[in-house]
Amino acid sequence: NKPTMQAWIMTESTTTHRVFVRNPYYWKVDTAGNQLPYIDKIVSTVVNWEIYQMKVISGEADVAFMNTSFENYSLYKENEEAGGYTVTLIPGTMAAEVGFGVNLTHPDPVLREIHQDVRFRRALSLAINREEINEVVYAGIGVPRQLTALSSASYYKEEWEQAYGQYNPGEANRLLDKAGLTERDKNGFRLRPDGQILEIMVEYAVGGEFEAPVTLLELVKEYWEAVGLSVLLRSADQALYFERMDSPDHGFATSPKFAEEVRGYLLERDDDDWYIGNSDLGWALQWGEWLDAELAIKRGRATLDDYGGEMPGEEPPAEIKQLFQWGEDRVLAEFRSPEYIEAMQKVFDWHAENVVIIGTVGMVPVPYVAKNNIGNVPKAYNPAGGWPGDLNYFAEQLFFKR
Repeated sequence: NKPTMQAWIMTESTTTHRVFVRNPYYWKVDTAGNQLPYIDKIVSTVVNWEIYQMKVISGEADVAFMNTSFENYSLYKENEEAGGYTVTLIPGTMAAEVGFGVNLTHPDPVLREIHQDVRFRRALSLAINREEINEVVYAGIGVPRQLTALSSASYYKEEWEQAYGQYNPGEANRLLDKAGLTERDKNGFRLRPDGQILEIMVEYAVGGEFEAPVTLLELVKEYWEAVGLSVLLRSADQALYFERMDSPDHGFATSPKFAEEVRGYLLERDDDDWYIGNSDLGWALQWGEWLDAELAIKRGRATLDDYGGEMPGEEPPAEIKQLFQWGEDRVLAEFRSPEYIEAMQKVFDWHAENVVIIGTVGMVPVPYVAKNNIGNVPKAYNPAGGWPGDLNYFAEQLFFKR
């Protein structure tokens, strides 16, 4: 019973479904002057990941895109005729379908020193065979690339996409040796300076939009173990995964990563991984908490008393403060102005050199499944889109064919 500018009004919400009815006062009309949206009522069912996929291929859903996956594309296509639907591939705009965040503020001082050595992080990136991942996991349809800006960005530099992104296990081994990780156990795994096995724990979510393809993770595990790094893959449901990411001792984070320019500028804190370490890829949780608090105090949204009289997390080094400041500079600058482009290039130059977040394959299409009687199915994202949920932008123009 509250006013809304949305196309539909939610009238019912339970643990199993949500009901939305058409907003008769919605502010948009089509080119012929007809009131939008066209569809009067939406019923959205709440199901788990596996049931969602079964409902898609059986044709039970009129429209599905939020949790479809390219890994299931062939399955969707095989059942297209029987399910009475059509699969449209929406061109992907992800900088990485799966990115890895190296935890630079881990509470284990030995791990922290290793993670903060740029030679270690560059070696991790060079050990990954992105071309093979693209072929095996994404049928060759994605773009093997480092985790960086998209080529459509006004500040883009081509060299960023290949910064320590070539497959070169020989150079990866050399860098790991240079970083002092020369000692190995009887199984060939590298040892930490304290004599323990250097183990990389990769944490990933099962179910939901942050789920990483297990095949991709197993390939990365294989690549890293080939250069002497022991790897443990640790899964959790999405809620527990996010709880783990809030803990300073979390392992390597995994997440899809956006880099769409318009979206990043309009939604100031939507792409924080580029500027601060306590976002989706959690590459410096402790430093990020400190920077967030400092900004809140500076802007008058909080006082030190709100943090118990002392700053949370840990004060970051000067270069991390500078990275964060470049992120603030781009927000204050006019979009695509010289000042804006300069700030953004400094940010991505820094990431290209420091490799705190590591990419694999990006720009994989999103399967949009719609029953054959649905019209105005989108063919691409809107200019600020990139997350599958952004395809809701087009829902007001969907209609049932007669």
